[in-house]
Amino acid sequence: MTVAQASAKAKKIGLNLVKIGEKDKITAQGIKSGEKLESGDKIFVYTSGKINCPDMKGWSFNDLHQFSDVSGVKLSIKGTETVASQSVAKGTELKSGEKIKVNLKE
Repeated sequence: MTVAQASAKAKKIGLNLVKIGEKDKITAQGIKSGEKLESGDKIFVYTSGKINCPDMKGWSFNDLHQFSDVSGVKLSIKGTETVASQSVAKGTELKSGEKIKVNLKE
């Protein structure tokens, strides 16, 4: 499935698709089949190719785990609410296995 197809399907049911990678064909996703989602939740998909660090501000703990699962990027997470800051700037190219420190609001 392509990112455009998945994005259209997600939008119809009130979900937000987050693309990780630079290609167009989806090769992995961050949620499992049958997993319960709520309107407004994010679904992370991986398309292969280089990964640029996204702006994680406002992401939930679950969002961070989906991102890590599909990208292979390791996260050091402190806090319990939503992302307040991250150690790598938005747009920086990331490598699988690289580690990012993420601070969540308490």
